[in-house]
Amino acid sequence: MSSTPGDSSASITKVSATNRRIETHIIIGAPPSVVWSVLTDWDNLGRWSTSFVGLDGDFSDGSEVTTTFKVLGINKRLRRTLIDVRDGSEFGWSQKFALGMVDRHRYRVEADGPQQTKFVQSDKVMGRTSLLFGSIAARILRNMYVEFNRELRAEVDRRIADDEI
Repeated sequence: MSSTPGDSSASITKVSATNRRIETHIIIGAPPSVVWSVLTDWDNLGRWSTSFVGLDGDFSDGSEVTTTFKVLGINKRLRRTLIDVRDGSEFGWSQKFALGMVDRHRYRVEADGPQQTKFVQSDKVMGRTSLLFGSIAARILRNMYVEFNRELRAEVDRRIADDEI
């Protein structure tokens, strides 16, 4: 699917002095089941994503997993407890990350027409240190999410074109 105006968005909302909400989405020209299968193909994630490059562990609600993110060229492994895992539609986690700030990160796929998916990636950045660093952290995360969303769409398009799905 080619990019068209209005097929993606990204925003940061200041909920309070210590709470920022990040919302991003992109439209992908494939059914949700296809987008979900690419998103959760943990063995190949690092081949197409430049930021979220791995998830190891039992992918089920309440399970502890290790996520790997590439930040400034360095792989950073973080333990996460998965929440709200709904097979085929969404998953997330909520834990401390930089400087004691807490995030509430979510990935969601939803139908947006018969052969189209709205992929939503959202987060909340909360905590006392977000009073000073929340805006900076939210902008960095928003930019990473927008890039990940584009990379996910490109990988779905590539797999469809190569008849891998």
